[in-house]
Amino acid sequence: MTNVARGNDGYERMFTDYDALTEEVRDMEDNSEWKRNIESKTLSVGAFEPIEADIIGMRYGIDAGTILDTGDNTRLYISDNHGTYCLRDTAINSLLETAKISGSALSRVSAYHLASILNLCLYVARGKSLMLYRDGKINACLSDSAYTVMPISELLDMTSKELTAKFGEIDFKEGYNSYSVTSVLWELPDAQNELLDKYDDAVKTHSKSLYSHSFMPAVRFISSDIGVCSATAIPMFKLPNGAYFRVNNGIKVEHKGGGNRMEKYNDEIKTIFAKFADVKKTIAAMADCEIANPLNALMLICKKAGISKVYAAEAYEDIEQFTNGGVYPCNMDDIYLAIAGCTAVAKRMNVSYQRIIDLEEAVAKILSFRWSEYDVPGVASW
Repeated sequence: MTNVARGNDGYERMFTDYDALTEEVRDMEDNSEWKRNIESKTLSVGAFEPIEADIIGMRYGIDAGTILDTGDNTRLYISDNHGTYCLRDTAINSLLETAKISGSALSRVSAYHLASILNLCLYVARGKSLMLYRDGKINACLSDSAYTVMPISELLDMTSKELTAKFGEIDFKEGYNSYSVTSVLWELPDAQNELLDKYDDAVKTHSKSLYSHSFMPAVRFISSDIGVCSATAIPMFKLPNGAYFRVNNGIKVEHKGGGNRMEKYNDEIKTIFAKFADVKKTIAAMADCEIANPLNALMLICKKAGISKVYAAEAYEDIEQFTNGGVYPCNMDDIYLAIAGCTAVAKRMNVSYQRIIDLEEAVAKILSFRWSEYDVPGVASW
């Protein structure tokens, strides 16, 4: 976890207290302004060198700390008909989307060249923009007609209340907040026996399993105000090693789309119990899929999912031991649970919280794979 002050690019914070998390989320929302109905073609972007920070700050009335931090990061500012503001690093991708340009080369050009490219494209841009000004900088530049603001504080309130109503006591385990994303993880101890019955029923065809089924059910909430993800609640189980695995993609309500998106999320979160029942569609299908070449399958599946050997080596060792060096077959759910342990490995390596979430999502991709396609003999590699 980086030690960056709030207001600066790269700020992130972990929480062990739910009230402290929600207080910061509400405070960020209070220190925000959604700038609406901006003609995209009226936007212009400027660039500067760090040595010019004081001059740019005085010219546009920007706080010294804000302009200095921007000089250390994006080195960009944006102007509309009402003022000039520093661009946070989180705003770049949405601004490129507003300008209708993309490409890996854009991340390698200088700030001056990027500003020039953006201005050429913004000059002919159509439609109106919605800019999020938060803690002294522009955090995002979105489509005003397509994007719906869904306050994270309200989403959290809806989620925690519904989880309590459906599952009884909920145990807040961790929270994360940054200018990109907010995430909360709750465990569901009161519902453990009931939800484990559903899991055990899904794998009842097993004669032997890699893991005992002393799993803890959990729900992960994820959302963002900058357009990088939907409002999401994902059913999960925790393995004995502390890693969490997903049983499906959960509920996702995009910020884009018609109707009242907050009402849509409120309706969707009420179905979260049923999402745990979907374990019969995912884990049960894996339990019924025997893999004759488990070590090859594990390597090839990890490669397809984008999971590095650095994180999956322990999974390989677990399956190797479980199958006597790959001599015996095993079921696909055992391979899936072994791979899911990669997030516990990543935590021990002190990788970023966002990387943990990315790994969880990479593992979840495996649920939709055609697993038998990776069950091949011979020599395989990472």
